[in-house]
Amino acid sequence: NVKEDVGSPSERWHMVFQIHEYKDFGEVWRCPPLAIEIVNKEFRVFNRWDVEKITKTDKNGCLAPNGSIQAKTVLKNVPVNYDQWQHVSIEMKVSPFDDGELNVKIADANSGVLKGGNFYNDRNPPFLKFGVYKPEGWSQSEINSNKPICAHYKNFNLKSTALIKP
Repeated sequence: NVKEDVGSPSERWHMVFQIHEYKDFGEVWRCPPLAIEIVNKEFRVFNRWDVEKITKTDKNGCLAPNGSIQAKTVLKNVPVNYDQWQHVSIEMKVSPFDDGELNVKIADANSGVLKGGNFYNDRNPPFLKFGVYKPEGWSQSEINSNKPICAHYKNFNLKSTALIKP
């Protein structure tokens, strides 16, 4: 359940859920492999992965020009129905390689099963992040609006058979 966002269209971007990982020793930066975002009052689901054992990037962002991270948009343009519960389902066979599978559903939108890499080739296990997050920080107009941006979660169910790689 998400309360309405504020600010100009360029400011209306934030995450409400992430599957994340800690960076491995020798890595500069770590970006979430999977993020559910709200962009201009629509859901977008973004996925990143890397087959390299040590991800090549820099402190300026996830998709550095000479970096090794690959990315795809899984779902986009899914309307947010503010103040209503919306069902979200993520089914994932975690892998940085071709054997990975990912299917994301939000309300009536369905990505279908996407095959191929969907995670980092990391030693560290993933973790979940709930809550409103904006990597670039909040604009002054968002701060001055005094309108909260809230996300509520209920009936969360996690089923795992092999999230942690041997």
